[in-house]
Amino acid sequence: MNDSIESMEEMPGVRRAVSRPARQRKTIQSYHVDSDSDSVPDPDSDSDSDFDTSEIQELVQPKKQTKPKKQQQPKKQQQPRQQQQQAKSSDSPKKRGVKRKETASPTSTVNASASKSKSQKTVKEEVEGTGTFASPPPTVKATISNVKEEVEGTGKFDSPPSTVKVTVSKSKSQKTVKEEVGGTGTVKSRKKVSDDDIQIIFEWDPAKVIAARQGVAEWVAKNVVIMFDQENTLPFIARYRKEKTGNMEVEKLREIQNTYSQLKNVQEKVVKILKNTEMKDKIPEERKVALLHATTMHEVEHLTAAYKGSGKRSYAERARELGLEPPALEVMQGTYNKFINRQELYSLVDQSTEGLCTIEEVEQGLQHIIADNISKDPQVLECCRELMRNCRPLLECSRAKKTIKKDQGKAGAKKKDQGKAGAKKDQGKAGAKVTGPSEELCAKYTNYFEYKNLAWNTKPHAMLAMNRGEHQGVLSVKVVIPDHTNMRFFNFCQQKWQRAPPHIYRTQLLMKAIEDSWERLVKPFMMRQIRSELKEIAEISSVEIFAQNLKKLLLSPPVRGKTVLAIDPGFANGCKIGVTNPQGEIVLTNTIYPFRGTQHLNNNQDWSRDHNAQTLREIVLKYECELFVVGNGTACREMENYLTRLIGQKCFDHYNVQYSIINETGASHYSVSDEARSEFPGMDPNHISAISLARRLQDPLLEYIKVQPKHLGVGMYQHDIPERLLHASLDSVMIECVSFVGIDINVASEFALRKLSGLNKTRAKNIVEYRKTKGPFINREQLKSVKGIGPRTFEQCAGFIRIMPETLEEQMKKTPQQKKRAEKDISDPLDRTQIHPESYSQARKFMTLVAVRPQDIGTVSFINTVRRFMQNKSVRELVEKCNCSAPTMSLIIEGLSQPTRL
Repeated sequence: MNDSIESMEEMPGVRRAVSRPARQRKTIQSYHVDSDSDSVPDPDSDSDSDFDTSEIQELVQPKKQTKPKKQQQPKKQQQPRQQQQQAKSSDSPKKRGVKRKETASPTSTVNASASKSKSQKTVKEEVEGTGTFASPPPTVKATISNVKEEVEGTGKFDSPPSTVKVTVSKSKSQKTVKEEVGGTGTVKSRKKVSDDDIQIIFEWDPAKVIAARQGVAEWVAKNVVIMFDQENTLPFIARYRKEKTGNMEVEKLREIQNTYSQLKNVQEKVVKILKNTEMKDKIPEERKVALLHATTMHEVEHLTAAYKGSGKRSYAERARELGLEPPALEVMQGTYNKFINRQELYSLVDQSTEGLCTIEEVEQGLQHIIADNISKDPQVLECCRELMRNCRPLLECSRAKKTIKKDQGKAGAKKKDQGKAGAKKDQGKAGAKVTGPSEELCAKYTNYFEYKNLAWNTKPHAMLAMNRGEHQGVLSVKVVIPDHTNMRFFNFCQQKWQRAPPHIYRTQLLMKAIEDSWERLVKPFMMRQIRSELKEIAEISSVEIFAQNLKKLLLSPPVRGKTVLAIDPGFANGCKIGVTNPQGEIVLTNTIYPFRGTQHLNNNQDWSRDHNAQTLREIVLKYECELFVVGNGTACREMENYLTRLIGQKCFDHYNVQYSIINETGASHYSVSDEARSEFPGMDPNHISAISLARRLQDPLLEYIKVQPKHLGVGMYQHDIPERLLHASLDSVMIECVSFVGIDINVASEFALRKLSGLNKTRAKNIVEYRKTKGPFINREQLKSVKGIGPRTFEQCAGFIRIMPETLEEQMKKTPQQKKRAEKDISDPLDRTQIHPESYSQARKFMTLVAVRPQDIGTVSFINTVRRFMQNKSVRELVEKCNCSAPTMSLIIEGLSQPTRL
């Protein structure tokens, strides 16, 4: 066959595209590698039957022959495999350098790892995902040599999935071929390119992973991922994009956002690894493909642990350094039927090299390499995921043994020649090192001393408690994998790597490696992965509970129209008093000392003899305070009894004074912050705390958002949660609450504007400066004139901003210039509602159908007319008439059916 091919190359009109060696010629063939199959076509095979002579005819040009066709030589007898390999390697450089026709097989595919020969210089690979995206998430291009990254994103739907392009440089002495890797282990031949450029695309679709983990429809997950990539905020998506989320609640959207953030961290970690100039040369190509399948950070760490620059190397790495990887791969794949008996391993024995001195050491090295390759195989990792879910693992927890360091015995053995005084001194030091948790600490975890349950049925709070107890040395937690799981693992590995016909010695060596991989690598990996997932589930569940608690706190009903006297109680430092008027403005600050001495213990003492009671009476009578608020910190009970006695003795005459206990968590942190110093310049931080307590009763939302969420004490295990995850979630809840309630842009403080959807510290400051220099906002469109607010920011925040006519009129009365400006600019009544400006045209059509005037929005008659109209109409009918989606129509009806007062 080879002679016939060479004779055809000399024919006129025939390009020498097939003059490569047989091993390289096979890259022209077209076949697909099934990722699920156990066997992979071998590109190194020398069988003549694999070569299709029809490809030669495709390369022949339809021109007439100018030279007579040479007579074909008779086919040579098949030589032994080793001789054929030597003949291939002896091909002339002229033949190896012949340019291959690019159009011969534009869509041909071969195995990715097998097609990369040592004679190539760079291989450009592009791994393509199989799923379709509703919109392209960010594309990250990372050039390893130049460390260059570029993030791109578009807003179109039904586009290819996200891609991560990584450039890797190889040695200059090799050829450069551009290959595109698609699916699982497939390569598409393209054309020659310059050195650099390997294009890698992750083998998993984030939307599909999110849909599987969160139990949502895939089309919903795709749309949500798109909107997150376009930097849409949770409040905006939850309120104004319901048709793309299937009316999903904001809590579920937050869970999807957390999951997507974790997946992006995995992608960034993989890109960082492939950019690392030290690790990129260490990691083999098949391991890089495995990294593209990793969907958790733990899998990435598992795949790259052996290639980190740690001093301790794994057994497999030591064996690879001895050159045992090629024979180990031959034992796994059985390509050339080598090492089918133990005698063939004697060729690898080298008595002068440690680790190769005996045949037993060679066998052990091969076993370590095979075990490592099995544990890092992508299909094996996928099998491990299924086993972890279906094998019903157990989680066991018991009391940990007290750690006692045996330094005393060691010290005595090492220092026999020292004197008795020195020995006693050493024994004393050793005795001081005896450690162990206290009995008081152990008593907190008695419920977990004999805990045993299915791992996936463990409650999140129990998992966090066991993790904390294990960290404190009280508990010992472990995951137990059932015994029957290893049989399923063995069967999977046998089906994947067992070749026909089976050879006894090769099978024995392979089975020992599989058993070693299970006991030493795979099983511990599954146990760590289960613990990691349980911890992750517990943390996410705890964050959700913290978010719910914070949301309830922020949305507490306000007490409006009352002058409030707040008391921050204390003993030695006194009780700080702060008084605010119904608008929340500071009226008075003071300090009283009712708990000095023993006078407060006498419940029969007359208030007229207590100067602290007289001070409180004067404040009540002067500012007409009928509402007291007491912080729930130190001396709260004593202050509650004190006020009860004064009210019972009618200290405040005819005023019906009442008191309330309020949560003061975070008030002390806020009082010493930079925001507090800028809001209350020169005021004592203790009095700032009292003022904050008063405002928490009058307007909880606007006051609580000034405090960092982690200081509000919204859960038990918040200090066990990663601070980044907790802060992001709780800050998102604050933005959600402020946005859904809405704020009046003409009176809102800078702190409140910071927590509005789409705004930040700089934009909020620019809005306040705009109000000071150019006057109040007359309509929402004027928000576009503020520096830093473009179309995207306006889209995110416009629907949550209100322009109330009452406050606008008050601001206009301040200067005549603002009155003239108001005459030029036209206010829109729809700016008082939650309807987004993008839906104003549909809202006006609806008001025309109802026969109401926009000027009456928010009045009782307007609201009653809309409600009566909807009694005889359905949303579906109005959708067609107003030309909008059903969720948008429902939002318009809801916005016009509610009072506009904030």
